[in-house]
This record gives sequence, structure tokens and C-alpha cells, in this order.
Amino acid sequence: MFDTTKRLFELRDNRKMNTNQFAIFTGVSQSYLSQIERGERKASLKTIEKVCKACNISLSEFFAGSDNPANIEASVLSKEREGLLERVEKLKTELDEIQKKLE
Repeated sequence: MFDTTKRLFELRDNRKMNTNQFAIFTGVSQSYLSQIERGERKASLKTIEKVCKACNISLSEFFAGSDNPANIEASVLSKEREGLLERVEKLKTELDEIQKKLE
């Protein structure tokens, strides 16, 4: 039988993240992830889908146990890119406000 708990831990561990970092990375609450890893709760399909999306893997790869280094790097870079794009948008808005004040 497939062990979802072990698989979630592997995905987190492969990325060298603690549960708090993995929670932020995946958008799943830290307490829920911890409860899953301790076997106190079962992961919902919605949670598994969030983890897969963040880790840049398909559901079939999740259940097959496939997590190659390219997926790890791509998922981390994707999140970093997302953060940078958000920061650029914020800076752009701030710059627009400053330019309006100067006019």
C-alpha cells in the first residue's frame, strides 16, 4: 500500500526544508503538514494536489515516487520567480505613486 505520509516527507526532505518552509512553499498549513507526517491526519487530495503543483510534479509522479533533481530545482526556482515578480509589481506601483507626486 502507498504511504502518503512517507511521500510527503520525502518531497520536503529532498528540498532540504523544515515543515514551516514547506508549508509556505506549498500553501498548506504547517500544523496540518506536521499532523500528516506524524500520522495523526490523512492528506486530502486537495492537499496532495497543492504539494504536487508546488513541487512541479504530476499526481502520477507523486504516487510513483518520482522526484528527480530537475523537478526539485524547477519548483524552487518557480517559487523564487513568483516572489520576484510580486516584488517587481510592488516596486512598479511605488514608482508610479512617486512619479505622480512629482508631477
